[in-house]
Amino acid sequence: MKQIISLKNFENPDDIKNGVQIQIQSEKGTRLAVVTEVSGDGVTIDMNHPLAGVELNFDVEIKNIRDASQEELSHGHA
Repeated sequence: MKQIISLKNFENPDDIKNGVQIQIQSEKGTRLAVVTEVSGDGVTIDMNHPLAGVELNFDVEIKNIRDASQEELSHGHA
């Protein structure tokens, strides 16, 4: 999720540069964001997880298999 906020919202606006990670307060609490663009008085921040959009590969080993419980069967998933 990207958002543009005013440079006036920062205590040290000279420190705000592309690639800088900042903490912001949102209705969901404190969140990390990365500055993606500084243009005039506007700062574009990206609040997506750093791995958003990255293809991930997992190497897993199955150690155990069990039958589904009655409860799991009744609602169709574990």
